[in-house]
Amino acid sequence: TPVQFATFTIWAGTLPLVLFAPGLLEEISQAPWMATGAVIYLGVFPGAIAYVLWVYAISRSGVSNVASFLYLNPVLAILIAWIWLGEIPVWLSLGGGLVVVLGVALTNVRPRLRMDGHGYDR
Repeated sequence: TPVQFATFTIWAGTLPLVLFAPGLLEEISQAPWMATGAVIYLGVFPGAIAYVLWVYAISRSGVSNVASFLYLNPVLAILIAWIWLGEIPVWLSLGGGLVVVLGVALTNVRPRLRMDGHGYDR
């Protein structure tokens, strides 16, 4: 199931880090709070919450539909850099973003084809 897959993925990424466990408490106590907070943030938001949302989306829709939305990451990065960092996107970036958005829309809006034993039907 999607939940099992996400669980195995998280543990497969966590288990190799056990090698660093012996000195972990000492390193955490000496690390600045901002660094520790950043690691906790990265573990919770892009890690745990992202996997939970990914599993939820896959359970509601097909994997291929949900995976097509991953192509929107660069578009969102351009938008975030424009809003938060004040970086003005170049025309090539805007054109590429438009192509990506149109591709994702085309993938998710086109009529679905199914196999009914006599060929593809609409």
